[in-house]
Amino acid sequence: MQFTVRAGEGGHTLEMLAEGIEISGIQQPLDNTTSFDWVNGDVLPVKVGDQSASVRITQATRNADNSLVAHTGVLPTDARSHSISVLLNLKVNGNPTQYQMLLTGLYLTAGRSYNYTATVKISNGVTVLTWQNRSWTENVVMDK
Repeated sequence: MQFTVRAGEGGHTLEMLAEGIEISGIQQPLDNTTSFDWVNGDVLPVKVGDQSASVRITQATRNADNSLVAHTGVLPTDARSHSISVLLNLKVNGNPTQYQMLLTGLYLTAGRSYNYTATVKISNGVTVLTWQNRSWTENVVMDK
């Protein structure tokens, strides 16, 4: 999953707080004590997301346009019956702020990219975050 956060109208400075971006409702992460015997051609199993499972992204890179980009890998998750919660802990114009996105009806599979773009703007003295899912489709010509 990748998150790009941009400063919109009225947003002059944008930073990620130490708490970063918290994602919950995904498949439980693998522990390092269990061995797995996957072979080439096997796919990671898709499991129902767990509301107590979470991943935290604590570092982001800054693009040339001053946007923040943070990404992490998540295990394949079936979140069609519940929401995946994304909590963005940001500092906008020097003020710590939290925003929450609820992603619903998702079926996250291996080998796919899930990209979200958020724009933070200030409207009538209130900070507002608008987000969108960015995806694309491409026909790939296979060599014969």
